[in-house]
Amino acid sequence: MERRKSQKREKLNLAWKVIYDDVNRSCIDTFNVFDHWRFEEDIQKFYKECDTKELFAERLERSVMYYFWSKSEWEVYVMPLHKGHKPYHRKINVAWQLMNNWDAFLDYVWNAKPQKKKAAGNRNTGDNSERNGEVL
Repeated sequence: MERRKSQKREKLNLAWKVIYDDVNRSCIDTFNVFDHWRFEEDIQKFYKECDTKELFAERLERSVMYYFWSKSEWEVYVMPLHKGHKPYHRKINVAWQLMNNWDAFLDYVWNAKPQKKKAAGNRNTGDNSERNGEVL
């Protein structure tokens, strides 16, 4: 079986914090969703593959659902501090938190897309018609 080559890639410099249950430390904490390396890897792949924001949004939503929706490790119960007549709570997960702010989240991630480098304007074509950017 061939091993996958380890590619050194640049990490996205993005932060979007959500609330989650840190079971290792037994506490409710915040987590930057871009620290989930597979999710971040998907986003970098989508940057390369998607030319339109609509296509990017569709793929990003699928990725959010795949990694963060309906998985107990990403769910917390929220309840009011002061209870009324009957106690109540709501279960939320990371996907719900992202989808609740979807437009802002999508804009934030889409606008962080690396821009393609433009080709140099006056390149020497090697036919001696140009020298140092000047047309002869």
